[in-house]
Amino acid sequence: MVEGTSTLLPVGEAPGPRRIGIVVDNPQRDLPSSVFLAGRLAARGATVYLIPFNLRTAECRVLDLDLILLNNLYKTLDSFSRFCLGRYPAVCVLDNEGAVWTCFEEYERALSGSDEIRSKIDRVLCWGGSLAGRLVSSEKFRASQISVTGHPRMDFYAAVWRDALLRGTAHISYPDRFILIAPNHPLANPRFQTVDREVEVLVENGYSREGALAYLELDRTRFEAMKALASDLTATAGDLTFVIRPHPFENPEPYIQLAARRENLIVAQEGTVDGWLARASALIQRSSTTAIEAGLLGKLSLTPGWVPPLDKDELPTRISVVCDTLAALCERAREAFATTVPLPPHVHEGLKTVCDEWIGEIDGDAGARVAAILWELALSTNEQQSLIGQIAVPSTDGVAPTRRSLRQRTRDVLANPRLGPAILLHKLSLGRVDLRHLALEASQDPARIAWDSSAKAFDLAEVSRLRDCLTPCLRRNGVLAHGQDIDTRAASFPTDYARPIAAPRSIVISPSQN
Repeated sequence: MVEGTSTLLPVGEAPGPRRIGIVVDNPQRDLPSSVFLAGRLAARGATVYLIPFNLRTAECRVLDLDLILLNNLYKTLDSFSRFCLGRYPAVCVLDNEGAVWTCFEEYERALSGSDEIRSKIDRVLCWGGSLAGRLVSSEKFRASQISVTGHPRMDFYAAVWRDALLRGTAHISYPDRFILIAPNHPLANPRFQTVDREVEVLVENGYSREGALAYLELDRTRFEAMKALASDLTATAGDLTFVIRPHPFENPEPYIQLAARRENLIVAQEGTVDGWLARASALIQRSSTTAIEAGLLGKLSLTPGWVPPLDKDELPTRISVVCDTLAALCERAREAFATTVPLPPHVHEGLKTVCDEWIGEIDGDAGARVAAILWELALSTNEQQSLIGQIAVPSTDGVAPTRRSLRQRTRDVLANPRLGPAILLHKLSLGRVDLRHLALEASQDPARIAWDSSAKAFDLAEVSRLRDCLTPCLRRNGVLAHGQDIDTRAASFPTDYARPIAAPRSIVISPSQN
């Protein structure tokens, strides 16, 4: 061995061939389908980590995985995508934002512009064939990188998994009968960042500043029109109950203020939209793909024709009943409230087109297709540790090139697979730096504090509840064999993390150890 070099020793146990991470952005939209997919993977023997989007880099720096599933590959996340490509043996993408991109240029503007990043992605899982074809024909990806799978979230709309949808949302107190209103204005009424920042994101995604500001102005007009609609509709139809379920990235406060003046208006802040759609009498929307989901559940979608659309030929309008006046909208809402209204022929035809081109067949097997691909890719990766998950130790006939601080050396000792667990077990400290520093760091970490108090937070209790709801359905449909079960737990060092981490937040779903 050359003098002065270092031997790289792995931290903790070498990762098995089935450690899969799923990045979860907004639990109001993504958590049930992520737990559902994780359950399918755990049934195959995988250990799955649900990784908070807002804390993704901090968690992934010390999580050793064989494969990570990203929730998108947008250019605003290029830095994290590069990090994952350098950190993990396999990186896949399944876009959670939506499936219907009738304007491919819109999607292309958001997609990473880096040829290097796109070329290294192991697999892009597309909801439907139209987008997959455009990604290949435009040379954004190679055909070998693309798989058309559908999305596990859409499985809940298949009859075979409908019980899972109802079980997973049964904890919410729903009105007996209601009309659901689904506004969609995360640009004009953002929840997680300022309007100015939303505009900057559009610019970063390829819009001209003038185009981004025009888009903002349009959405502001639409936002005000939908608020006025909700106010006028609830006043005119005082005998009906209406529920506003804002887009997950919208600020609910303006709607809460409106509901305070209307006894028959409720703002829904709990649960996923599919749970509300499954129990609604009808849906009112403008430029929202909830129209597709409502149609798949056999629910009528009503479109207020006087509210400006995002696009003149938008698909949600084509699978809805357009009402040109408030009186017509009230009449349709009353009819749906009183009885089950069959979907018009043009809605059935539109839904068939959507499924054929954009979201695939609603056969209940999208989760199975996604899980099978992730499983095979995870199995095919070689067990390896990245440099981030390794510690440089002086060789026997060399010297350490630099002097490490007491805190750094203490962290290294804690991370040693032989010494670390013993120190943790006996609660020993080294010098003035001990485990209390990890707790102190956790208590002072602004990112984790912000996440814990945000609508994006999820915890072990919520994941366990979903696991308990989904397990009987997974067993009944043959995903889990007789006697097979899955566990949930909070990720911890040294079981899951290569090094100590202040206030870990990932949740683990794995095969039962019983």
